[in-house]
Amino acid sequence: MYAHYPKIATMLLALSVVLSFCQAATLHVNNMDGDDTADGHSAETAYKTLARAVPQCKPGDILSLVATGKPYRESIAFRGAGGTPADPIIVEGNGAVLSGLVLLPTEKWEPRENGAFFFPAPTSGARRPFLVIQGKRVDQVGKIGQLGPGLSHWRGAGVIFVPEAGKSIADYEISGTMLSSGFVLSGGGYITVRNLVCEYFSNDGFNIHGSCQGLIFENITGRWNGDDGFSVHEDVGAVVRGGHFHHNNYGIQDVSLSRSMFYGVLVENNRVHGVDLIGGVRSLVDSVVRGNARCQVRISSGAPCFGLAKDDPLSEGTVYLRNVLILGGTVGLLVEGGGQASALHCTISGSALGVSVGATGNLHFHCGAVVGCSEGEVVNRGGRLVTGANVFHPGRFQHDDIQYAPEEFAAFREALGTDSGSVISSPSFDGPGSFVLSAPRLTQGNRQILPGIPQLPILPFPLGNPQNELATGDATQVSPGMRGGRYDFEKDNPWGRIYPTPAKGVVHKAELSSEQAVSGTQSVKWSVTFPPDAGRKTWHVKFFSVKFPYARPVRALRAQIYGDGSGASCYLRIRDRTGECFCGPTFKLDWTGWREVGWDLSKTPPRRIFGGDGNKTQDTPTTEIVFEATFPVPLDGTPVILYADDLQVDLEE
Repeated sequence: MYAHYPKIATMLLALSVVLSFCQAATLHVNNMDGDDTADGHSAETAYKTLARAVPQCKPGDILSLVATGKPYRESIAFRGAGGTPADPIIVEGNGAVLSGLVLLPTEKWEPRENGAFFFPAPTSGARRPFLVIQGKRVDQVGKIGQLGPGLSHWRGAGVIFVPEAGKSIADYEISGTMLSSGFVLSGGGYITVRNLVCEYFSNDGFNIHGSCQGLIFENITGRWNGDDGFSVHEDVGAVVRGGHFHHNNYGIQDVSLSRSMFYGVLVENNRVHGVDLIGGVRSLVDSVVRGNARCQVRISSGAPCFGLAKDDPLSEGTVYLRNVLILGGTVGLLVEGGGQASALHCTISGSALGVSVGATGNLHFHCGAVVGCSEGEVVNRGGRLVTGANVFHPGRFQHDDIQYAPEEFAAFREALGTDSGSVISSPSFDGPGSFVLSAPRLTQGNRQILPGIPQLPILPFPLGNPQNELATGDATQVSPGMRGGRYDFEKDNPWGRIYPTPAKGVVHKAELSSEQAVSGTQSVKWSVTFPPDAGRKTWHVKFFSVKFPYARPVRALRAQIYGDGSGASCYLRIRDRTGECFCGPTFKLDWTGWREVGWDLSKTPPRRIFGGDGNKTQDTPTTEIVFEATFPVPLDGTPVILYADDLQVDLEE
């Protein structure tokens, strides 16, 4: 009798899946042509208001807004509701705008002394309401005594406004940010929000509290809000892929134990900080933060919640930044108050102060560029600062209470004690208006890097011309990454690793040498001494370059090689990120002196080797250039010596 149970269980599971699929619905909202008495299940029977539609949403449902060109003057509020990991709720904004702006009728303004008018509109908590006249925010003052013509003051009971000279309240059409937040979630989860704009709310554009997991936001905008464009709190887990947050108090302000990940966001022109991260675990990747009034990115620890201890790890605040362009403001990147951050390949420019670490901050800043700041590049006020492979310019530093000029960079590095390979150098850029460096190149381990952002982030929002730009021209271009080019071996050796096969007993060295050169005064000298081996006739040697961060496939290679006339069989090889080998034509090392060797991949495609697919395309970045040679074993044990100069790497357009 028990043999039937597995079949019954399978049937019940299948039935539950079918029922779940059948119950999922798309709920349509149209604030112009909709009707709240309709069923909302089609575009023709759409609801009129979000207040009617949102409570109907169940796990797996899609809430679809029609972008009518008229703002939805209401919020989307999920309180204690949401989807499931298997069936999230999807809010498809379709570019619709939620607005907290409400027209304040002229007849409800009450006259006050000194030509002022009062509108009753109580406010409390985190709300930061303001007035708007003809699309422009009315400047606010903190005290009634500071009021003057054209200014406002919002206090607990309402707002006071003073008309300009010669005008009365009837001469204005005044609106106020009367609604609190645009997208509101508390205690729910597993909701995906796409293509939605939240503007003119007195608190936040996007405001999430409580314990809310599995939140995804795609291509959202939070603008002209009283407090934050986007904010998560307490035990919230959220991912933002594409966000534009501007003209708020804070562009992004995430606090407490929440976890948030931002990819491809543009945060600009906010009245206080651009990105303010307090406690929790965060990441900010492939983003632009610019033109905000104070700190562009600020990182600090937060107060514990949910009864957790003060030293709970999530309270410390840990942030990962990569490929972030930071421009302007009083401070580019500030880490203080117990906050900790790891920043890789970031560029900071045009700030008053580039990097600042407070007494209890912890910042690891690697492969970055801090250039063109008005007051200084780096200040460490007693915290932990670990740096490496960065470029600074012009190079003014402070460690503890001691300031260092550019010519004292070595002393600053010694005092810091944690810097590896950073330089002061006047940078050049990858074309007009680009913030991607084409020089200086630095070598870190077996990789060659260009400090700073590897490419201008590709955002789903118009980038325009970045403010405080260091280079001139159109900064909207997308750099293809490191462009290849010529390596002359005058200052560094990017072709300096040797791998003999077999390796046992072989002595080898690759170093810059002034013994031979085609251009300049130096080349790389390869020296290989083989052990006596009567039974061996040849020895195979691979000369590897560092790993170049090319963002496009290699099109052609050229190099000057000083031959030894040994007749060794040679070829050039490209090794991509996956380790796939692309091998060029074979030639003989049958000359003595300098000769150019090359390989044009468009004319001579890679040949098949090691069982690889000869038709496979190169996977970039991180590409190695390899010169391989099979030498006859010298009978007298003398070393094989070669020189290489003027390596030229051309990339595909």
